[in-house]
Amino acid sequence: MKLESHPFFAVFNQEAAAQLVKDAEELSRKDRAAVFEEGDAADSMYLVLAGGVELTKKDPAGGRQILSSVKEGEYFGVFGLLDGKTRSAGAVCRGQTTLAKISKDVVMDLFRRSPESSLALASHVIEKMRVSNELYAEERLRHERMSLVEKITSKIVQDMKGPFTAMHMTMFAIDKRSSKDEAAHKLCQLVDGQLNRMQHMIEEIRDFSHGRTQVSSKPLNVAMLFSQFVESNKEYMTQQNIALSVAGIKPIIMEGDEEKLLRVLQNLANHSLEAISAKPGKISLDATKKEESVVITYSDS
Repeated sequence: MKLESHPFFAVFNQEAAAQLVKDAEELSRKDRAAVFEEGDAADSMYLVLAGGVELTKKDPAGGRQILSSVKEGEYFGVFGLLDGKTRSAGAVCRGQTTLAKISKDVVMDLFRRSPESSLALASHVIEKMRVSNELYAEERLRHERMSLVEKITSKIVQDMKGPFTAMHMTMFAIDKRSSKDEAAHKLCQLVDGQLNRMQHMIEEIRDFSHGRTQVSSKPLNVAMLFSQFVESNKEYMTQQNIALSVAGIKPIIMEGDEEKLLRVLQNLANHSLEAISAKPGKISLDATKKEESVVITYSDS
């Protein structure tokens, strides 16, 4: 972005904007370079012409918490110019960054010569604060909701341990008594597998509410993945007059999270069941290897 096209200058009249452009100093900074530190004197403000900047606050443990990110076309560091206090946060470049530095003396001189410029900037800063406050309120509400989800899911996980264990034991007992019945054996395995998936899903929700997300990526056979999906769904799909078709794919090994991939396929199948109005219907699966990637194709009628 060219200096003179930065949106900040649109706040002022043409003469004031031209003077600010003339007095601004362009700076180039590398990734992670500090623009200023928390507690420094506020001697200038900055416009972001390229790249980005993170505003950070030191925490009690000595680390840094990111307060916000400033993107190309935005500005920062103006509050210290207006209230005369030291920097309340630090600023660190995110990637190769180009800034325009406007000194406090330049801004104050403009205000003395053009009182309407100070009013224009104050109005713009107030609007920026209003938007920031709204974003903070939304983030606070989201945090409170996630805290509630965390409490609920933790209780669900705890409360469901007993019933899940009982159902696992029941399936084991039925399977043992029906050891010569292949259909019953497969049904028990199917129910047991779905119980395990339900447990994983609940635990993932709990981890997500704690701010933790995890992908258990490991080598998996795509044909085996499709086979599990078909085995879990073919009986019900047959009852619904929907055919499950898997293309005769060559052996393909890929890196992925098997549970999450099965869940994606299951969600797609559930949507297909709702959407297919003309029976009989058909759901097809295919997979192809393309260089370093594997493309899985799901289609329905």
